[in-house]
This record gives sequence, C-alpha cells and structure tokens, in this order.
Amino acid sequence: MSAANPGAATRSRSPQKTDLKVVRRRKSKGLIKRTGARRWAPLTIMATIAIAGIVSAILLEQVVLAQSAFELTEIRRQLTAAEEDREVLMLEAAKLDSEARIERYARETLGMVDPAPTQVRYIVADIPAARDPGILATAMDRYGRSARAASPGAAVGVTESP
Repeated sequence: MSAANPGAATRSRSPQKTDLKVVRRRKSKGLIKRTGARRWAPLTIMATIAIAGIVSAILLEQVVLAQSAFELTEIRRQLTAAEEDREVLMLEAAKLDSEARIERYARETLGMVDPAPTQVRYIVADIPAARDPGILATAMDRYGRSARAASPGAAVGVTESP
C-alpha cells in the first residue's frame, strides 16, 4: 500500500456497495442455435435419410417398370413374328394336305396308276344292329347297304365291286 493514497486502502476494506452487476450471457445470433440444434439434429438427419430412401425406392421402381416395359415390347414383337410364322406354316400344311396334290405326287413322282375296276375288292365289317346301332349307322353311311349283315352271326363279308 502506498502512502500517497491512504483512503484507498480503507475503502476496499469497508463493506460498501459495489458497482458490479450480474449480466446474463446472451444467446448467440449465429445460424445454428446451440440449444435447439442439439434437440433437432437427430430428427433432421433421420428425416433426411427417410426422404432419400423414399426417393431412391421410387426411382428404382420406375427403372424396373421401364425395363419390364421394354421386355414386354420385345415379347410382343416375338409373339407377332411367331403368329406370322404359324400362319405361313398352316397355309403350307393346307396346301400339302390337298387330295389333288397328293394324287398328282403319287402319279408323277411315285408312278402310281388307278387300278382296273375288276381288281377292286371291298372288305366290309358286318356288325349286328342289336349290339351297337351307332356303329352300324356309321358303316352304312360309309359303305352303303352292303354293310348290313345278312344274318346276325356274320362278322365280315367280302363283296365284289359292281
């Protein structure tokens, strides 16, 4: 303590009212508030991840749908081509199945000729009418009256062509 200012020592020791005030700290005015950021940060991060996941799922679904559409278009094109091939083959089969074509092939390529009328013999199965009338009717339609059995015991008859 200095001798020049004797009153200064006594003033600091005496219980007088001081000019000090308690001042609360102000909140920072930055972009991120520290107290609120700590509460909302995990929620914000989770929401961002959820939104990114939803957007990714929607984009993936659109990609899969586009690929399926391309595959469907290709399958439809193949189906159309196969149907055209089938039509061509059916027309060719109809032409090959024609009786006139078969007869012409037999005559020209295989050298076949029509037999003489005296060489033709027909074998007719005679079925009794009492057993199965449906088969008898079919035989009569195909072979005429000669298909009817002369007697119920006759099984097969050989007739000469007229």
